[in-house]
Amino acid sequence: MESVAHPASTLLDFPSSRELLARFTYYDYAVFVCMLAMSGSLGLWSAWHDSRSDAKSGISLLLNGERRLPAVPVGASLMASFISAAYLLGNAAEVYRNGTLYMMTFVSYALSLAVTAHLFMPVYYRLEVMTAYEYLELRFNRTVRMAAVVLYMFEMTIYIAISLYAPALALSQLTGMTLWSAVVAIGLVCTVYTSVGGIKAVVLTDTFQAVVTVVAMVVVIALGMYQLGGLRAVWRTSLSGGRVQFDVIDPNPTVHYTVWGLAFGSFFTNTASYATNHMMVLRYLTVPTLSKAKFVVWFNFPLLCTVLSLSSLAGLLVYVKYALCDPVAAHQISTEDQLLPYFVMDVLGKMTGVPGLFVAGIFAASLSSISSGVNALSAVSYVDIIAIIKPDIPDKIGARIIVALGVFFGLLTIGLVGIASKMGNVLAASQVITSSIGGPLLGLFTLGMFIPCGNSKGAITGLIVSLGFSLWMNLGQFVTSMALPKPPPSMDGCPAGVKNASSAVLFDGTTVLKEPNGGVLPDIYALSSLWYSMLAWFVLLVVAVPVSYFTSSSTSTDTMNPKLICQVGDVVFWFAPEKFRRHLRFNVGKDYVEPEKPPATPEKRASVPQVVFDCEKKAEKKKHDSSLTGVSYIRRGTNASLAVPPPPPAPRISSSSRDFSTHM
Repeated sequence: MESVAHPASTLLDFPSSRELLARFTYYDYAVFVCMLAMSGSLGLWSAWHDSRSDAKSGISLLLNGERRLPAVPVGASLMASFISAAYLLGNAAEVYRNGTLYMMTFVSYALSLAVTAHLFMPVYYRLEVMTAYEYLELRFNRTVRMAAVVLYMFEMTIYIAISLYAPALALSQLTGMTLWSAVVAIGLVCTVYTSVGGIKAVVLTDTFQAVVTVVAMVVVIALGMYQLGGLRAVWRTSLSGGRVQFDVIDPNPTVHYTVWGLAFGSFFTNTASYATNHMMVLRYLTVPTLSKAKFVVWFNFPLLCTVLSLSSLAGLLVYVKYALCDPVAAHQISTEDQLLPYFVMDVLGKMTGVPGLFVAGIFAASLSSISSGVNALSAVSYVDIIAIIKPDIPDKIGARIIVALGVFFGLLTIGLVGIASKMGNVLAASQVITSSIGGPLLGLFTLGMFIPCGNSKGAITGLIVSLGFSLWMNLGQFVTSMALPKPPPSMDGCPAGVKNASSAVLFDGTTVLKEPNGGVLPDIYALSSLWYSMLAWFVLLVVAVPVSYFTSSSTSTDTMNPKLICQVGDVVFWFAPEKFRRHLRFNVGKDYVEPEKPPATPEKRASVPQVVFDCEKKAEKKKHDSSLTGVSYIRRGTNASLAVPPPPPAPRISSSSRDFSTHM
């Protein structure tokens, strides 16, 4: 291949730490503070606006916005929740080290969103559940539900701590602000507006923060590309350095990055996030119709592609700049997650306001993930734990409990940052956590929605075995130090003193590649972690289905509630005649009879997170007690502007006391 000169070949002198800190001026601090203040102000304004409106500021408003939120902001919020600061910093580092093959996750995004929008999400929506884990009690029993809730809360608490730690680390690296000062500033602002404003405040601020993140990345890429000689020079240098590749199709599962692993292995990890994580499921339940909920899911695809492309291009810029002298190997920074912030301060640090905008963008990505996580944890804690223990909590008291839960989880997250700081590479840490728990949870929901013969005994047994297997694989790889093989960093352009000091470093400051010592176990641990979620999902189904079959008192599914099962035939063959599609349902729910629901008492109605529509609010305001029996208690998700219809069936009662028929 023809040798191509590196645009960065004359820019290999590393600035000192003092010089880097001096480049972050008061103007940059002002940009960052403005973003933080704007986020907090939007959240508080949303809470104030709701308190002055006709809407009740109660449980329903805090948890699902009374299912009246607009689809576009909700879709932007969904993307912002998925794209954390760890994702941006980690993805840029991955492309810098391994090349553009990582962008093949485009395929996994498309597949995951399709499965979520057309298979998983409609089940939640039609059942009108308040949390994803409420479905598990309707389908299996309360034990399965509580097991999933405990796993989810542990996973999300650690994930939020990582999301808070990543930008705080970047800011401390750039500005000299202590790590804990940054952690407390972000954590407190996020906790206040999330707790007080609920889901509406989270969606509003997420939308603003998504815009800030994208603008910051575009500005950094445009200016960085100009400094390095333009797009053509960047592309030629990346191509000559082997960083532009999309055709690694090696079927060997121990090769970490291949088309198969990124496109199909990542599919299970991403589907676990979009289809079973309540932080994401909650967004689908805030819009008024099923079609808008599907739009929310699909609207994510172009947004995800945009952010992935921007972060990948940023990684190429970092490579072009440091292709001849790796900053990690040269001991200028401690981890690869600091590569992009270091590049910004080194190349663009003298441009007033640019470092501040970049830090604001990273913090915005972190704030959106943290606020969404805290909001989801509050919802799950109240609906899946507190409301079950004490179902008759008045609406106002329940709302106060949810606010208190938000404060608790926000403060807890700040305290757990110390653990996150000990976990090494941020992206790898988040992948290990989501792979260990996300895969088994995805298998659990798959068993419930797609396998009618599955029962609670099979679900619990499969969950235990799958979780044990997943933890064994992840911990085994960690203990045996099976580091990923990476291209060795170039030191040709480093000063002589840096070369000598860095000669002992192989790939980064924390991991050293170990060759397998032989035997079966080292070969297992060498398997790419991209496949861990798929294996955990498969193990759960392999265990749960036979256990369900042998422990079930009846193999008939005729009396099962059909809303609990996703009819794949109806989705795939939607164009076929009803007579044909009926055979694909395998008689599931053929003889099901909707149970008659008893009337709800006023206390019961106050304790349930319900939507109170215009017709009912007017009746309550006028206090026409005698006419209340003729007012429709409209099911959630219908048009709020409808006139009062004829008397409907009895009102919906608490999810914990609904008498759905399940197949045990």
